[in-house]
Amino acid sequence: MSQSADIRWRGAYLQVAELLTAGASAARPVLTVSNACVDAVFHVDAARLSRLAAVARPAGDGDGIGAELVGRVLGRITRGRGGELLTRWPGGPGWITAMLGAPDQYQLGGTGPQASWALATVGAASVLALADRSTGQLAVIDPRIGVCANGTVVPAGSLAASGAPTKLPHCILEFTAGTAFGTLTVPRSSRIILRFGDEPIERDEQFSQMAPALASGAGAGLLSGFNSLPDDDNRDRRWLAALARSWSQAGLAVIHHELAEFPTLTPMALS
Repeated sequence: MSQSADIRWRGAYLQVAELLTAGASAARPVLTVSNACVDAVFHVDAARLSRLAAVARPAGDGDGIGAELVGRVLGRITRGRGGELLTRWPGGPGWITAMLGAPDQYQLGGTGPQASWALATVGAASVLALADRSTGQLAVIDPRIGVCANGTVVPAGSLAASGAPTKLPHCILEFTAGTAFGTLTVPRSSRIILRFGDEPIERDEQFSQMAPALASGAGAGLLSGFNSLPDDDNRDRRWLAALARSWSQAGLAVIHHELAEFPTLTPMALS
């Protein structure tokens, strides 16, 4: 891309950003439902790449879960592919941290919560379904995001933490093109999400009870998180389907169903 083209794109993005932020506060709220989680983010530099390469093993070679997982990670990286990998392993986050060191940051994970975070950043309103209100989960949620409590919508920052986390943290490995160790060079900038267990939908009953009233004044609804459920978990799927019907019956015209990378075909069929 030429420098002049780059400058034109930058100007176009700035104009769009100005338009979005100027009108964001007047927009109708967006309703977001997903699985909320905590993302532990690791920027993979040359030193971390060398640690990954040192422990990696091909699938079926050796008895280490972590070594096989890292082999799969590096296999994707050499093909220039990001995405998500599921390994049902409660010790996974601790193993990754012991190998790579402390995460560079913790941030909010989950499609719905991240959509709410983006909306809050530009000054727009949203209401997030949030069943997990543990200390760790609330710590990464933007305090301006709306949540349901006692029959009304309140800022997430006003909530008192309660309960225990309902899922393991994700480990996000971020790779930058050109990073090298030995004969291994990252061909494309990407990120790989490591999940270490099946995860429940944020089945927030306070949100569900307010769904018709919320939908009548909302601009859009976002549903996601089917790929995090166990294949046999039809309870959460039925809850989401009922929620979508209540939104539609209340007149919500735009309901977006966000897909993702499914570990098997079964949940895609059930969704």
